[in-house]
Amino acid sequence: MRKNAGFSLLESLIVVALIALLATLATSGGQSSLERVRVHQQRAALSKLLMLARATAITRASPVQVDRIDGQWWLLDARGAPLQTANAEHARWRGFRALPIQFSADGGASNGSLWFCVAPFEHARGLTLSRAGRLRRSTDRNHDGVHETGAGTAIDCAR
Repeated sequence: MRKNAGFSLLESLIVVALIALLATLATSGGQSSLERVRVHQQRAALSKLLMLARATAITRASPVQVDRIDGQWWLLDARGAPLQTANAEHARWRGFRALPIQFSADGGASNGSLWFCVAPFEHARGLTLSRAGRLRRSTDRNHDGVHETGAGTAIDCAR
């Protein structure tokens, strides 16, 4: 009588095929999750910096500005001295005025939007800065999976 000493070739091939399939699914889902995490972290970091800028301007009764310098976002005092930094390399300013973002002593600010676009742009998000210096996060109002600007148009990172 012959005893089974191990796995057959067919069983081994099925196991290898299943492992390859699971690895493919994990990798493709992981990229999307990584993009989502990067966008969330960068939006949170820049939100914190902008709220700090407004609070600093009010507390010091002196204007401050937020500017992008060498890929980093900086909070600068009235003399241009750096106070704080935030890493948000994928943030794009869409303002009515060019950078830097100005905060006046009463907390008012240059109004506009910041778009966070990490390739392949499936999870683009935005922040809207009002003239009063208040922040509002973008939302998906029509539930199509794409966040919209304050005007209701989709955030389009391709432009």
